[in-house]
Amino acid sequence: MLWTAEKLADYLGLTERRIRQLRDQRIFRERAKGLYEPFENIRHYIGYISGKEGASGALSLAEEKAKLTRVKRESAELELEEKRGNYHRTEEVEAVCAGILLNFRAKLLAIPTTLAKQLAEMKDPAEVDALLDRQMREALEELADMKF
Repeated sequence: MLWTAEKLADYLGLTERRIRQLRDQRIFRERAKGLYEPFENIRHYIGYISGKEGASGALSLAEEKAKLTRVKRESAELELEEKRGNYHRTEEVEAVCAGILLNFRAKLLAIPTTLAKQLAEMKDPAEVDALLDRQMREALEELADMKF
């Protein structure tokens, strides 16, 4: 004995459209076009709504609701932490980091201009090395001391 989608929907208190959706999710199985074996499909539907996975591995309604609730909670927690100032939007962090890196770049690029006259007067390579090393370390220390 096979039931139509209309009869199965009426028995389960669903719409025919919902029956087709559940068929597409492989919760219900058609035996022939638009015809369903009632007991097998009712059993699958009970497993689906009670939180057990269907035969296809599709999430049950209870699992889907739990997942949605979890995502909403996590989203609300992140929003609260952002309002408290504990988290920042990616765009804000990127803008701050870009500014810091641009300043660091400018500092490095200014070293040759700043030291050109002194370096031109130096004859000792060790002295040149020490001056360049000192300037590079100052730039790196300034970068390390920057607060985010």
